[in-house]
Amino acid sequence: MANLQAQIDSLAARAAAGQLAVAGFAEWIGLTTLRGQLLGRVSDSAWALRTAGGLVFGHPNDGLAHLTRARARTRLHLFHGALADLSTARSLGADPDALDGERAAVWQATGRYDEALGLLRAAHMRRPNAGTFGALAVLQAERGDVADAEDLFAESRAADPAASPITLARLDVQRGLMWLRAGEVAAAHGWFASAAALVPDFAAAQSHLAETEAALGNPEAAAMRLLPLAGTAEDPVFSAALARGLAQLGRDAEAAAWQAEAARRYTALMQQHPEAFAEPAATFWLDAGDPNQAVRLARINLGVQRTPRAEALLARAALAAAAQWLERRGG
Repeated sequence: MANLQAQIDSLAARAAAGQLAVAGFAEWIGLTTLRGQLLGRVSDSAWALRTAGGLVFGHPNDGLAHLTRARARTRLHLFHGALADLSTARSLGADPDALDGERAAVWQATGRYDEALGLLRAAHMRRPNAGTFGALAVLQAERGDVADAEDLFAESRAADPAASPITLARLDVQRGLMWLRAGEVAAAHGWFASAAALVPDFAAAQSHLAETEAALGNPEAAAMRLLPLAGTAEDPVFSAALARGLAQLGRDAEAAAWQAEAARRYTALMQQHPEAFAEPAATFWLDAGDPNQAVRLARINLGVQRTPRAEALLARAALAAAAQWLERRGG
């Protein structure tokens, strides 16, 4: 993380001195986005989108500029704009492998799994490395093919022994999520612990590790792990998780305070980046006992991401809303 921050600071200094070309700006934007993903800093993703927009404005005929904005848009789930940028970037001669990788990410996020799989397999045939193994593994996990995904995750580690800890940690989190969704909490805990050991500041790794600790019967450790995250990360998923953990411990007043903080942050983020936060916000309000709000947000999310998970979230919210209506009517 110190090395990542040093690279960002160096590029920022060069930009301030007028010494960055398009490639340098693309690297600066990419590294800042990565920092935001690791630390739960929404402001980094917002900054990346603004800066990438400025890059395209200043260099409208540069394919890399459009590719950079496509990546920034994808991060905030602005998928239509990202695809438009990718088409422009292709016409301007941007790197085909990079374009296909980004297009596959958009198609995966929007439920077009077969098309994403075709692109990722082609990329893997051209460059069989940790990145292509990992991308295939994440897609297969998303599609529910756990056996194939597990083999690909294992091969991604073996393919590049010199891969950076950040790369490995991000794959470990995805591997853990796959096992968590499959109901294998102990296996998920092991991969989240591996990711947290590789990159201790990785907020998602620590948060999911806390989630599995609570599920395995240690809610006190989970709450202690979440407390610093909830206080520093901008993403409200961590304060919402802490609220649940404190409620599990019977610390109701503290839980209510963090619940209110999460609600405040989600409300603000839904005004700023509705496409990116509709899914976690819907889940939050569903857990918080407001299924009607959850239905509204889940519909927004389904309009952005036509995935089985998005459909399942809307179905859960609708059932909860119907049950609440029946209960109130019966009362």
